[in-house]
Amino acid sequence: MPRPRTGPGRVASGVSLDWELLAQGARRAGLLALARRCHPQTLRQLRWANARLKESATQPLVS
Repeated sequence: MPRPRTGPGRVASGVSLDWELLAQGARRAGLLALARRCHPQTLRQLRWANARLKESATQPLVS
């Protein structure tokens, strides 16, 4: 059975979802502020990982 693929993009997607769920369920202002502060960085990481994935996907076509 093949092993599930993991990588920065998959991890960033999971973390992004975690921040969204935390923000939705936050009852304390401090937790909501933390989610609002950290989630944008996670989204940047996700965009970076997606760009790297797209870049590496074209390599076999160019080579």
